[in-house]
Amino acid sequence: MSTISSAAIRYFLAVTKAGSFRGAAHLLHISASAINRQISLLEEDLGAPLFERSRGRNQLRLTAAGEIFLGHARAVTGVVEQARSEIEALKGLKTGTISLGAPEMFIHHFLPEFLMGFHSTYPGISFRISVGAPNELTEQLVRDDIDVAIIYHPPLRSSISVVAEIKQQNCLMVRTGHPLAKRTSVRLAECAAYPLVMPEYGTRARELYDAILARESIEPNWIVTTTSYEMIRSMARIGLGAAIVSDYIISNQKPSDAVLVPLRGCPPAILTCCVRKGRTLPVATSVFVEQLRQEFVRLGKRRGAK
Repeated sequence: MSTISSAAIRYFLAVTKAGSFRGAAHLLHISASAINRQISLLEEDLGAPLFERSRGRNQLRLTAAGEIFLGHARAVTGVVEQARSEIEALKGLKTGTISLGAPEMFIHHFLPEFLMGFHSTYPGISFRISVGAPNELTEQLVRDDIDVAIIYHPPLRSSISVVAEIKQQNCLMVRTGHPLAKRTSVRLAECAAYPLVMPEYGTRARELYDAILARESIEPNWIVTTTSYEMIRSMARIGLGAAIVSDYIISNQKPSDAVLVPLRGCPPAILTCCVRKGRTLPVATSVFVEQLRQEFVRLGKRRGAK
């Protein structure tokens, strides 16, 4: 009776993720020929091709047999992950790696302080952090490339579970001296008279902002669009345009050269902590998620006290 090695499964999953032998080789830091050889042996063992191979195609596609094997390969990987999780529990959280996804705006505030606090309690735990947009992070969660993600307004997916959320007030960020800077609040319609710095088309934030502006029959007068949320805030701080942003409940630091004016009639921004539904997380990640959930609760209460 033939046996399929764990290495073959790992190589197969890497090729599926990367879309090519070369890409999988880059992920695993081994030669593409070694991966090709393992996949060929695996296909010979199973008696069916797992990938469609044709000239001129940049990305390998799974055959019907490959789709079937992918489900079983992920299930086997899940069992191994569960075993690893239980072994980690025996070690008392002395080792382990947490794979986390987060938006760009968290790289300066909140996340570094939160990770430092977790590290002081569990110094043997390491972190692998992926920085990306909501759609990116959601896809990474679905593929199990990351274990947990902090996402603003995650796309609706049946495979994603929200374990905690905070509602944040949307504000207009303007440079001090802007005509709206001294207002206690501003209606969304009033923003139409001023240039805006907006997220790029196709981003989750732009979809949400466009929907909000459309409900008010407002055509945004944008001067800059970008995929970088840090760039949006920087442009607003120097006065190139105003920006719609969520308030800074995640940080005690307020911009000194800009003002956040609350927007009236604008639905709140929703910050979430998400995991893939049905996935058994490693023990270290489960503890991390619970601490993150508790921090969200604390921040939410602080926001409610304002």
